[in-house]
Order: sequence, then structure tokens, then C-alpha cells
Amino acid sequence: MTAKVVFDLNSQISGTTWKQPANFTDLVSAVTVNDLDLVTISISFLPGQALRWNGQGSIEAWLGVDTVSSFGTSQGSLTFTGLQSGPAWSAAIADSSSCCAHLGITQRLFGDGVTREFTGLDIGFKADFYDNKSHTFSQIGWTALFQGNGLEVRQVAVVDQSVPEPGMLALVGLGLAGLAVARRRQS
Repeated sequence: MTAKVVFDLNSQISGTTWKQPANFTDLVSAVTVNDLDLVTISISFLPGQALRWNGQGSIEAWLGVDTVSSFGTSQGSLTFTGLQSGPAWSAAIADSSSCCAHLGITQRLFGDGVTREFTGLDIGFKADFYDNKSHTFSQIGWTALFQGNGLEVRQVAVVDQSVPEPGMLALVGLGLAGLAVARRRQS
């Protein structure tokens, strides 16, 4: 089960600090997580935005709103996506547990100290509900708990990866053919 969301970093970060301690948004449609499901929370930022971070602190991501009695998580991982600078990095997350209205996991990176810029992250884990029931969530959230001044919103180049329409390619081809004929007539 995968839940995806795009966040606007400029609306969440002021200087080197969060404007709010946790970043929540409503999902377009609620997701249901069954006991022992593998869950992926995929966070990305608006096109052109990257987060620069010195690697001191922790990152959390979660699904929210349903009341969960308690749960455990295992098989956790965190991978930065769209890495602009810094070494590639992916890490396993130790088992954790929580309660109440959030299903999620925390990746602690204290002492890493390596600066990276990235345009998103994927956090995955296995959900183990102690009541063995399914739960439905209507919100998604994430936060990064930073130490020092290692937080910065960066602007990065956005590459247009759209594919030209066949009609446009035909017009370009006709134009080139016309230029070739005109050049031949001049010779």
C-alpha cells in the first residue's frame, strides 16, 4: 500500500526552522491499511524545490486520523529521492511502536553530519496492529527534526520531460523538408 503527497516547502519553512512542528495534509482519498501490510509513504516537494539538510536530527512520516490502539513496525527503510548533492543514502529503520492517531516511523540520523539536497523521500515499513484489524487513514504527514542551522529550501532546475505530440513532430519534419527543398533550388 502506497500513499503519496506533494508538499510546498516554502509554505512550511521560514529561514532554517519549520513554521509548524508537523506537516499534515488531507489525502485525496482515504487509504486502508491491513494488519501486516507493507506501507510506503512517498513524500515529494513542489517542482523546483529541494531540501538541503546537514544530516543532524531525524525524519518522521506517518498516516493520520484513524484511532489505532497500538502498533509495532518493522522492515523499515528511508530513501532520499531526487538527490541533487551529497552521497546516495538509504537506511534501515529499527523496529518502533506508537499509539493513538498516527501510523508511522522515525528515522534517527544523529551524528551523520553529511549535507544532502533532495526533492523527496520514501519511507517504508510493515504495519503490525496489535488489535489485528484494518484501519483507515485520511491524512498524511511528515516532519524533520533538525539540529543547528542545517535546514534550507533550495531552488533546483526543473527539466521538462514532456514528450512532443506526434502532430508537432510532423510539422517540424515538414518544415525541415521544406528548408531542404528551398536550399536545393538555390543551388
